[in-house]
Amino acid sequence: AIRIGPDGALWVVDKGAAGMGEAPLPGGQKLVRIDLSMNRIAKTYPLEAATTAKSFIDDFRFNGRKVYLTDAGQPGLIVLDLDDGSLRRVLDGHPSTVAQRPLTGENKVILGEDGKPIAIHADQLEVSPDGRWFYYQACTGPLYRIETKWLDDAAASDEERGRHVELFAATVSTGGT
Repeated sequence: AIRIGPDGALWVVDKGAAGMGEAPLPGGQKLVRIDLSMNRIAKTYPLEAATTAKSFIDDFRFNGRKVYLTDAGQPGLIVLDLDDGSLRRVLDGHPSTVAQRPLTGENKVILGEDGKPIAIHADQLEVSPDGRWFYYQACTGPLYRIETKWLDDAAASDEERGRHVELFAATVSTGGT
């Protein structure tokens, strides 16, 4: 994922792996801030402390000094604090982050090299313009939402956080948000 951040810099997520289902290289998963005026890397945020060998960091969104990232390989979300670089996995394995349907194309279930259906977990995401809501879904839907205060609250347990997840829309694969 690549996007211009609210600071005008170019931000890039490095998945750290060549493909879906492949283990990331040690230290490979990171979020990189590129200063476009200087044409150089300004800061690198390692993500390894919040990822696993199955992680596939797919996309990210900003909300103030927080960055929310989706893990499409190991179902869950990651919250990065830009001020101190701290990371937290949230809604790890929660039903809202787990693919509930296999990926399909041309009316067929898409299979991986191992012959099993491909599942792309927490994938698509957005933050509401006012920063109050975080919307997310597995590649094949449905769309959920949670108030960002529950993602930002490091003291909240995942059990408590999970009670505040709402089904927002019974979407199927949207191809993006």
